[in-house]
Order: sequence, then C-alpha cells, then structure tokens
Amino acid sequence: MLFESSKKNGYFRGMQRYRCLDCKHVFNNKRRDFTASWAAKIWKDYIDHKQTIHELCERYSVSHPVIEKYLDSYQVTPVIDYPSSAIVVMDTTYFRRGFGVSIFRDPNRKINLLWLYVKHETLDTYKYGIEQIIAKGCSVTGISVMAKRVCFHLFLVSLYKCVSSIKNRSSQDT
Repeated sequence: MLFESSKKNGYFRGMQRYRCLDCKHVFNNKRRDFTASWAAKIWKDYIDHKQTIHELCERYSVSHPVIEKYLDSYQVTPVIDYPSSAIVVMDTTYFRRGFGVSIFRDPNRKINLLWLYVKHETLDTYKYGIEQIIAKGCSVTGISVMAKRVCFHLFLVSLYKCVSSIKNRSSQDT
C-alpha cells in the first residue's frame, strides 16, 4: 500500500485524508494531475507499444477505469499526408434529408483528401473542396464528379476559373 503506516481519516474538500499511526499527523493524499500529456502518453503506450490495459494499470499505478477514462478522453487528430498530385473523385452521400457528407477522394492512393458536412449538393461545395485541396499543396490532375451531367459542365467552367485564379495568385506571391 502507498501509506504503510497510515489510516484513512475522512475527507476534506473532496480529498481523502490520512492519519499517520506513528506520529498522529493528519495529511491529504496529493492528487495526481493527469493532464492531456498523460492521456497522450497512455494512448501512445496503448497503441504504439501494444500495452494492455492491465499493463498500463501497473505502469501508471492507477485502476483500469482511470486508464479507460484517459484512453476515451484522448482526441485523435487525423493527419492527412496530401500527395503532390491527385485525381479527385467527388460525391455526396445523404444520411437523412438535409444532412450529407461530400467526399473528395484519391482513388489511386485510397485516401480521403477532404470531407464536408452539407445540407445540399451544390457546385459551390465541390468548388470549395477543390480549392481546399489545392491550398494544401496538392495539384489536381483529374476530376470525377458523381453529379448530374448538366451540372458537371457548369462545374468544369467554374473550376477552370477557380484553378487559374489560384495559380495566378500563387505566381504573384513568388
């Protein structure tokens, strides 16, 4: 046990109090400050070092609900390594009326380059997505749109204007 010669002696301001059996001194157990860095360390050990929850409990001297709490609280941030060039396939999938996801995908590398939550499928959504992908440093070499054929022609005209204006801006900056 952490305190060999001590005994629990109630609570004070939400913290456990202890009394030393030898000298009768009363003291509080100091809280461990498990911050986001602790959650990141626990997550790294769990994922990268293939530690089980039981092994993490022993290593950090905490119970398994605490380990599970910090594993659940860790926010995984997806890192997308944008290719230098890509063929972009775009489509929108609806889950219910007024809620859908527009996906911009590179089928050769099998990665999603961008996804946007949308209410309606519009040309502006596709144009904005292509602008975002180009802004990340990826040159778009081809486009495939799963949309109506009439909209597709209008989209290509507006996309050409968009890409040429982005290239003009980047050439003026250098």
